[in-house]
Amino acid sequence: MRSYSRKRKNNIIIGTLCGVMLLMVVGYAAFASRLDIKGTSGISSNWDIEITNIRGGNPYGGDAYDISEPTYTPTTAIFNTGLITPLDENWENGSDRWYEVEVTNKGTLTGLVTIANLSCGDNDAIGCQVMALGERWFDDEWVNLIQSEPEKWTDINEGQQDYSDIAFTLDPGEKHYLYVNVYYSNSVTNQPENLSASINMELTYEQAVDSESGNKIPNRPTETVNLKGNDITTTMDGDGLYKDKYELGRYFYKGTNPDNYITFNDEIWRIISLEVDGTLKIIKNGDNGTNTFDSSNSNKWARPATLNTRLNQDYYQNNIKDSYKDLIVEHEWNVGPSGSTSLKALIDSEKSVSWNGKIGLISLSEFIRINSNARQCGTEYLYNSNSDICKSTHFLNINWSRWTLTPTNSPNCVVTLWADQIGSSAVNETGSNAHAITPVVYLKSDIILSGGGTSDDPYIIN
Repeated sequence: MRSYSRKRKNNIIIGTLCGVMLLMVVGYAAFASRLDIKGTSGISSNWDIEITNIRGGNPYGGDAYDISEPTYTPTTAIFNTGLITPLDENWENGSDRWYEVEVTNKGTLTGLVTIANLSCGDNDAIGCQVMALGERWFDDEWVNLIQSEPEKWTDINEGQQDYSDIAFTLDPGEKHYLYVNVYYSNSVTNQPENLSASINMELTYEQAVDSESGNKIPNRPTETVNLKGNDITTTMDGDGLYKDKYELGRYFYKGTNPDNYITFNDEIWRIISLEVDGTLKIIKNGDNGTNTFDSSNSNKWARPATLNTRLNQDYYQNNIKDSYKDLIVEHEWNVGPSGSTSLKALIDSEKSVSWNGKIGLISLSEFIRINSNARQCGTEYLYNSNSDICKSTHFLNINWSRWTLTPTNSPNCVVTLWADQIGSSAVNETGSNAHAITPVVYLKSDIILSGGGTSDDPYIIN
């Protein structure tokens, strides 16, 4: 994909070209034959995935325009574009127009949305591209929200026939954004005889299937999870326990002040997540002094970094009370680098490097996932762009900079979490600097908890 630096250019108008996109839902019938909820006498689930908005814009400048206002229905979105000037060979001047299509799951079942067909028509003068990123790429003023190249970009004119990789799951209440770019191709050298093209994209919606078990994912708005002897009802907004959409079987506490307080080491800690293997990941509710990440300025936690040694030797031996040491399990930690545009890509990148040990720190992807405002704080870039908002929708008590486990792709730098009077943000710092330490541990899977999880009645390990 290009990095645009657009400038206006007065070329001769050689024609007005039209592009029309039609998004068609072709999968509702498939869902009807697949719904099977056993043990119920009536079905309360609701299947409702719709197109809920379309808008056009020129985020990089240029002279393309809307001949008529884009329109949409629950199953179609249509635009009509005027193109004036061919793009130059560097894609820095000319006509191209962007369209943001919003798809919303208004039902109670998780849907799988797949691009079934893409066509730019048969006009060589008109090209199109589509990007199924998921998160919003541009804000309301068409300012870029994501600094680097999206992973899910496809140039249709390259003749791709298999679009299976451009698919996404859509949980109840969730929105997904598709971006279509229509442009005046720089391959034309003469006035084209054909001044229009029909651009068509078909989407298939069906109930999502668990990739491991093969079972359909009902994903009702809430479900009951056994949290070490306590039945917890999950939520999809506000404070509470959420089912993670990126790692099946994992649950995260999110929000400003969820009921995730737990007494450990005769101190107050907070529960980050209930893990797939049944362990409980917890973080100290406060800092444990300051330290460099690594005295030799490395950003590799598994090296081991100086802070790794301090936590797993000095802190474990001298600060964790003997009666609690047996509750900590040695566990695999994801310590790969940041630098990805989407949260899923960040999680995959962190998983590319692993380390086994007893005490670590929170990772960048986990910090993003404990924020309940996914729309404005759901990636590192969004979080930093909206720091004044994002500071109030997570439960970590950040009073000053603290280390994460996550290195950057820049040599010697590690992601730190910062806070000030305005907001909080993720900042890259060299490993030789000193920042606050907030220990994180995994508790064994067979523990039983009593209490209510509130600040006044924290969970107690029985």
